[in-house]
Amino acid sequence: MKSLTRIILVLMVILGALLAKSALAGNVSEIKITHNHLFVLKANKQDLGATVEIYYSNGDLITSQKINKRRMIIDFRDTRAGEYTIRIVRGNKKQEFQYFKK
Repeated sequence: MKSLTRIILVLMVILGALLAKSALAGNVSEIKITHNHLFVLKANKQDLGATVEIYYSNGDLITSQKINKRRMIIDFRDTRAGEYTIRIVRGNKKQEFQYFKK
């Protein structure tokens, strides 16, 4: 029972830290998770409607989609190994994240 309580407490602290960090950030942020084939973006309300574009390392556009909800999960399970660039575009503002699939 003690170990379960400790695990729950640690998860609550981590979740609280992630929520506090994302509340302070003004842009879209990345949430680190344990699954190495998932990439999670958390957007603020003003970033809803922005476009998420995913590019392969050679510059090929893989997919593009609008942000409709505050959290977006991108699954890289069925993609080939390599480096991906995740670009969020809202008007003339651009923000990029890098994802490496092994």
